[in-house]
Amino acid sequence: MRAVQRWRQRAPRFERARSPLTSTGSGTIFTAELLPSLERTMTKTKLVDLYRDYIACLNRQDWPNLGQFVARDAIHNERQIGLSGYIAMLERDFDDIPDLCFNVLMLVVDPPYLACRLSFDCTPKGEFLGIDVNGRRVTFAENVIYEFRDGKIVEVWSVVDKVAIEAQLQGER
Repeated sequence: MRAVQRWRQRAPRFERARSPLTSTGSGTIFTAELLPSLERTMTKTKLVDLYRDYIACLNRQDWPNLGQFVARDAIHNERQIGLSGYIAMLERDFDDIPDLCFNVLMLVVDPPYLACRLSFDCTPKGEFLGIDVNGRRVTFAENVIYEFRDGKIVEVWSVVDKVAIEAQLQGER
């Protein structure tokens, strides 16, 4: 709900455009489209290239250069954590999962947004997402939507497929 409220606050960036769809005896029916009031500077291709460089930065654990991709006031799942909190979150992830590797399965791009399905095949050391994994190998996916502004990630919405992990571990019993 807060995401919708934030979008509405940013909505003045967009202006309503009307384009005629059909004419009827009583008048013209219009379809409304949201058009950016300012020209989009980030093309789909540039955004994909930027995102792939971001993923490579994560996989190298190149935290000093993460600021090239993530804004200083970044928001993750509706919590403002900033760049320092973002780095701390990733450091914890790599500490808990030493063989963590981000693999891009699918990308959908509509600047300034990018949606991605990431896959993971890894062995978390102990507890992961509240599940006692304890070094067992698991595979799972994460669905993530990013908002970019000025070439940097400003907001992230992330959902990890916890059910897939639980199902794998129950199958081992």
